[in-house]
Amino acid sequence: MPFGVDTLYLGEIVAVHAEESVLTGGKVDWHKLRPLLFTFPDPAYWAMGEYVGKAWSIGKQLQR
Repeated sequence: MPFGVDTLYLGEIVAVHAEESVLTGGKVDWHKLRPLLFTFPDPAYWAMGEYVGKAWSIGKQLQR
């Protein structure tokens, strides 16, 4: 099935799994989890509201 720019996909989250080390009071503590988010069409990486870098080019710095 090809993906189009005008196609809408809906889903239901039926389960979530997390390690105990990222939980506080039985709930996910986002500061412990430290998620890395990818946004598009800019394309960029973000960490909890902080700009990390431009996608597809920031990894080149890590290879050095």
